Amino acid sequence: MDARWAFAFSAGVTTYFVCENALAIWREVTARGIEAGRPFVGNAMWVTHLKDPDGYNLFFESPTDAPEETVLPELED
Repeated sequence: MDARWAFAFSAGVTTYFVCENALAIWREVTARGIEAGRPFVGNAMWVTHLKDPDGYNLFFESPTDAPEETVLPELED
């Protein structure tokens, strides 16, 4: 999945969490078999997205110095 996947959902409730390490959250949830959007950099933040069992869109963001539009390499899978 590419970074645009995160924006495929347009209906319902969306909640954004600014956290210390969005990449760590992505690694943890994907290790547990939960589908999450590949992290990308937008507005100087790593961003990842998942949908909870009730259909709520959850975004996790953390500050970074990585260049805009950077996408976590597929080697991280």
